[in-house]
Amino acid sequence: MAQLIQLTNYFVLITHDDAVCPPPHQFFIFSPANFTTSPPSRASTSASAFRSSSLPYRHCIALLAANDTSSRGPSPTHQLNPAIPPRHLDNPGFSESILTAFGHLKGNPPNTAPAAASLVSDQDYSLRPNRDILNTRPPPFAAILLHAVYPCLFRALTTPKRNNPNNPLSSTVLEDMSPSATETITTTPTHLDSYFENSKCAYIELNGANIPKQLIEDALKTRVEDIDHDSCEAGDEDAFFVADLGEVYRQHMRWKLNLPRVRPFYAVKCNPDPQVIRLLGELGTGFDCASKAEIEQVLKMDIEPERIIYAQPCKTNSYVRYAASQGVKQMTFDNADELYKMKKLYPDAELFLRISTDDSSSLCRLSLKFGATLDTTDELLALAKELQLNVVGVSFHVGSGASDPLAFLKAVQDARMVFDQAAAHGFSLHTLDVGGGFCSETFEEMAAALSAALDEYIPGHIRIIGEPGRYYVASAFTLACHVIARRTISDPPSTEQSHMLYLNDGLYGNFSSIMFDHQNPIAQVLRSGRQFCFDTIASRESRGGTEYSIWGPTCDGIDRITESIRFDHTLDIGDWLYFENMGAYTKCSATRFNGFSDAHDVIYVASEPGAKALLGMK
Repeated sequence: MAQLIQLTNYFVLITHDDAVCPPPHQFFIFSPANFTTSPPSRASTSASAFRSSSLPYRHCIALLAANDTSSRGPSPTHQLNPAIPPRHLDNPGFSESILTAFGHLKGNPPNTAPAAASLVSDQDYSLRPNRDILNTRPPPFAAILLHAVYPCLFRALTTPKRNNPNNPLSSTVLEDMSPSATETITTTPTHLDSYFENSKCAYIELNGANIPKQLIEDALKTRVEDIDHDSCEAGDEDAFFVADLGEVYRQHMRWKLNLPRVRPFYAVKCNPDPQVIRLLGELGTGFDCASKAEIEQVLKMDIEPERIIYAQPCKTNSYVRYAASQGVKQMTFDNADELYKMKKLYPDAELFLRISTDDSSSLCRLSLKFGATLDTTDELLALAKELQLNVVGVSFHVGSGASDPLAFLKAVQDARMVFDQAAAHGFSLHTLDVGGGFCSETFEEMAAALSAALDEYIPGHIRIIGEPGRYYVASAFTLACHVIARRTISDPPSTEQSHMLYLNDGLYGNFSSIMFDHQNPIAQVLRSGRQFCFDTIASRESRGGTEYSIWGPTCDGIDRITESIRFDHTLDIGDWLYFENMGAYTKCSATRFNGFSDAHDVIYVASEPGAKALLGMK
């Protein structure tokens, strides 16, 4: 049995035939140019015709090569349906751009979009017909590009089984679904019945917009309904997370679209969740680590040491020795003593000079603790040259949660000055690390400012990396908390009663971001009595409802989550609240104060088929 999903002039074949590539899932991407007839008729075509040119992927994803179009450039038959413009790319030759990005065209067709190429991989995968491409690992974005950029154009068909003794893929037949000139594909919800799509979500809208909430709600509801508060064991009713890895996936594609020149190195400190690291590893990101434990965790995920930067200007000696033993060469410094340390412990390290920046607009300022001021950078470079150390780049960080786009402009200008200083000392710097500070809410604005600054001040041959953390994970995690106690307060001047709600999580747990990260989590009602309210008007704060203050479980008086909030519910012991956007600096900084657990379960869902395919999720 096979399924054919159409993407305008591109198709995806999904099959369970092991002869194509290993289970559990397989799918191929191909265009009409793959057919022996052009344009193909609606006659069925055997999948075996494509097997010889297919490109297996260890995650059961394969891309089929297109015919050479370099001599004629983008042709109308390969252009996307003009009635459905791209959401992110304007290039009419986007079809060719996809194929060019994967290195499957013999030449370089004109007018292909650089942004499309940057979506695909941070490495050059040049595959030629005379190479054994069956044994070549393709770039990690083979499955990702199509669903992320044109998810609304997918539709699925099931082809009938046909027995063919001469065809090793006897159960797999391709039916030509090439669109006619008058055919229009709309963005209304379309049935997606593929083997890697969640069976409970039969419909998707643009970018899967209705899937994430439904998946999260199902996970929350299932977990809460399984708890019997009258008989459960200790720990059964603890707070827990639901993590949508599809959101991490979407954020990655958003990054690649807006910052195509900057390779992300995920800041592990923000949320060292193993499934997040695993997914980002499969997506091809690097990793920003700040300690031996973080380096060790990433390496255990089979991430190459070259994809790690030890971005800690002031390092523990034993940690440096560990990094050296593991081949983690990239690391930062900002002072002379650190240079002497590196000379003694790791003279072969690839060093980045961390410079101070103006981070006055950020939520969490870092310049007071790290970064060499511009009046000291020249002498530090001179010392590094004298010690025969290998300085390869410059790094900066505009502060966590930065909000001023001009901060990036000034930082890039300063970095360019240090590049020039380094050249004067005989260094050939090849990398700029632009740090983190990216927020989802302001990302496009900040990315535009950073891109413009890079284009103006940093030559194209310079490698650019960044250290996003909260950007990737903040919106991916939802936290559910249980009301363990309630206290009623009467205000003598009025007849109104208010309540103090005590949850099984607080500032010493997953809400430490209130104190340390300037966050303001908003409580919403998950269940009141027997009523589930997730993502409805009933779940949200109201103006005229009952007033509540929300507190954590510890004995410390500062353990308050919300000073005042009103709901149209009379909340009581046993009810549940939930908090969205709880993925950044939450569980990673939870403590065991008062003996409460710092280990909270995470339920994983994936609202993007690409994420599910990469992780092998059912």
